[in-house]
Amino acid sequence: MREHKGVDAFISLRGGNAEVISEDLIKGFQNLFDSKPEFDALICANGGFAMDDSDEAENLMAMNFEPCAAACSAAILDYISEDEALFVAFSATLALKEIDDDSPMKKYIESKRDVHEL
Repeated sequence: MREHKGVDAFISLRGGNAEVISEDLIKGFQNLFDSKPEFDALICANGGFAMDDSDEAENLMAMNFEPCAAACSAAILDYISEDEALFVAFSATLALKEIDDDSPMKKYIESKRDVHEL
């Protein structure tokens, strides 16, 4: 990978909070490149879904919000071009609506709403 100008790579992330994810991204960049890269675009393919009564519901912030928070953290933004760079993160239009307290998807909606607010 080091001899290519373009990027076609996958960096494995442990998950968790934004700080841990940022550290994994930076280590991944360092493993892929001889010198500090500068990206024109960063696409954060975050996402997960679970109903509130599922065991996985407690992990929704880690699946949906934390990867985006990490990708736009100060540590990562240092790798992004200052000229017309693009940042893409995935949320849900459902998150733009008012949250019904009785919704069985409240935790999912909240985790996606936080992505919109970055």
